[in-house]
Amino acid sequence: MDEENVSLDPTPTRISIWGSAFWFGIPGLAIFLGVRFGIPFLETKGVDNGTAFILALYVPLACLVPLSLVLYRREGNPWSWPHFKRRFRIRNLSGKSWLAILGAFVAVQLAEGLLSVLSEPLRSVSLLKAPRFVPSPFNGEVELPLKEFLGFDTAGNHWLVPLWVGCLVANIAGEELMWRGYLLPRQELTHGRFAWLVHGLMWCFILHFFMPWQWLAILPSNLALPYLAQKTKSIWPSLVMHLAGNALVFAVLVPAL
Repeated sequence: MDEENVSLDPTPTRISIWGSAFWFGIPGLAIFLGVRFGIPFLETKGVDNGTAFILALYVPLACLVPLSLVLYRREGNPWSWPHFKRRFRIRNLSGKSWLAILGAFVAVQLAEGLLSVLSEPLRSVSLLKAPRFVPSPFNGEVELPLKEFLGFDTAGNHWLVPLWVGCLVANIAGEELMWRGYLLPRQELTHGRFAWLVHGLMWCFILHFFMPWQWLAILPSNLALPYLAQKTKSIWPSLVMHLAGNALVFAVLVPAL
């Protein structure tokens, strides 16, 4: 298709709340089943805990990248970079906006740190407690210095750094393209100015259904990221904050190697 004949203002179709729940629910269910049942099953077959956990969590998240591209194409969109940027809201922001985003990032990190402490009692409730096969830091128990990470011993295992980089790429590229790039614009047509709230609650409680012991702690970021994405009409605030928040793990991982 000739790019000059392609509209640079692609308009996504609206999506019902049940449609939103479906798109959050499919990967959420896959992760839940993989973590709760897949990991112990793979362990009985001789697969180590770390590898089993990565397969259960990050393979479904990585699948969000091709899924978002398939859905983009199914809307009738062409393989045109200008069109792709508009549809997925890859829109640059001003320096002033980035200062506000920096302030939001600091506030979210402080809020999540506080809520992580306050949610400590939840981790002892049987229905909310992390199973023994969920590794640190996802089980909510981080002892410094780290002795294990994602189910692997940390001492001398410098390959954990590129492993975590790979996990970040699979996680953040998939989630940001699918959630804030593809889905949120469709939700805005249905829920208007409250789309970020619907989006954030579904992201927290449906996609992260597999880790209820962390719901309270992750709620600030799960609401702040879609809010900023909707406010700025850009994927960059949520992508950068999502990446930076997860990259903070390097501060405790690297010294333990």
